[in-house]
Amino acid sequence: MSKPFCLLKPRPAFPLVMALLAIACELDGTDLTWQYQQELEVFRVADCSPTDGASWVPLNQPVIIRFNRYLDPDSFHYFDAVIVSSGSISAAGLSRYNMTERTLTFYPTRNYRSELVYTVTLNPDTVRSIAGSPLVVPFSLHFQSGQAGTVDQNRIQQAISFAASIRPTLERRCHCHDLDHDLAPLTHDGLVGVPSLEWEGRMRVVPFDPPRSYLMHKILPDYPQRRFGAMPPGWSGDPPLEPPLLLEIERWIATGARP
Repeated sequence: MSKPFCLLKPRPAFPLVMALLAIACELDGTDLTWQYQQELEVFRVADCSPTDGASWVPLNQPVIIRFNRYLDPDSFHYFDAVIVSSGSISAAGLSRYNMTERTLTFYPTRNYRSELVYTVTLNPDTVRSIAGSPLVVPFSLHFQSGQAGTVDQNRIQQAISFAASIRPTLERRCHCHDLDHDLAPLTHDGLVGVPSLEWEGRMRVVPFDPPRSYLMHKILPDYPQRRFGAMPPGWSGDPPLEPPLLLEIERWIATGARP
């Protein structure tokens, strides 16, 4: 069975082009050099669970597909991005995109049928990288379902509040916003439903939609589409937010960005 990995080497970057692009981006504040580098590299699946050829998989096992690049949120639908089937039998389920971990997770809404070999594919017409690139190699994996067994899916995320969970993190790790730096206030009213001043047409936080929330674009260290760099900035001396904190902020937005 074929493995869901691409062995093709990326095209080499051109130093002169990269230098000119960096100068242009510096002039208008646009942080797009990383995006250009991404466009030079192939878009592929980095790993997946269950692994290709796995057997006796629990009957409600989610399928997790991790990519080497962020996804374009406009390129796929949550109901048909991941396709799980055995012959003419399709598994019912929904997919969830996690920005922080760059994963699409398929959650079966009904158990798989026992002792069948299932094939997992990605919808080739919709799944694209943030740079608009399709997968360089079509993805597929196969697994055999077991006779029984269930796992904790975590399909329904528990909502968390800004006051209890998010504000303490921002106050502890983003203290520059409390100083006289003419920065946006990191309050619930200053974030949710408020347009970004850096990038016209983008909102700081869009409830239930982390990929379209500019806050996520700013705090993910390597997100390719933003202006004036990531937060916290290098000059602050503060390190990037750790993955558990990024996941918590993403979950807060995904569950409605409650006060």
